[in-house]
Amino acid sequence: MNLLCLSDFNQEGIVAKAGEVRWFPLGVVHRLVDSWPACWQPEPITIEVKFDAPEVETEAIDAPPVDKMMRKAKAKRRG
Repeated sequence: MNLLCLSDFNQEGIVAKAGEVRWFPLGVVHRLVDSWPACWQPEPITIEVKFDAPEVETEAIDAPPVDKMMRKAKAKRRG
């Protein structure tokens, strides 16, 4: 599992500089994070998703202006 080193670290044969991302077996990850939480954190997982949407063709719709539609609706209600 990848861990991000938050501050320079030199313990038990593990040497890392702040900002480095290092891979460790899961058992070592738990020991490092539990023992030195200010020095290590799991690397944030970034997932890149690409979506290629097909192009959709649209047609213009002929419609009367809104004010004309409103007048027609009011006229229908009146009578």
